[in-house]
Amino acid sequence: MVRVLRCDILSADAFLSTEKLQKAKPNLGVLKEYKKREEEWTRRIQEAEETTKQRDAQKQHYDQLRKQRLDEFMAGFTAISFKLKEMYQVRVFYDPSFFSLHLTSLKTDDYPRRKCRTRACR
Repeated sequence: MVRVLRCDILSADAFLSTEKLQKAKPNLGVLKEYKKREEEWTRRIQEAEETTKQRDAQKQHYDQLRKQRLDEFMAGFTAISFKLKEMYQVRVFYDPSFFSLHLTSLKTDDYPRRKCRTRACR
């Protein structure tokens, strides 16, 4: 399909287009409204970024306090565990009153003798 372009039709179209353009009254208020909304959008983006930074700082502070609490708890737990272990060892292996109180009430025939693990027995 070959289209034949006619100069008179093209010039008529061009004339109508220029006539429409001259009669058109563009609404420049739309540009002002666009600029105003763009500034508002930019302001809201900045507020969102600032709020996100504040949230991240608070979360980091919360995580830091949580870690500190866990560390302090574990330090106390370790100290208590160590002290209990130490008290148990002193009570079982080194305290003569423990043996004298409990061994007098036990019949030696009922329980097999156990080897002493302390240095004093070696």
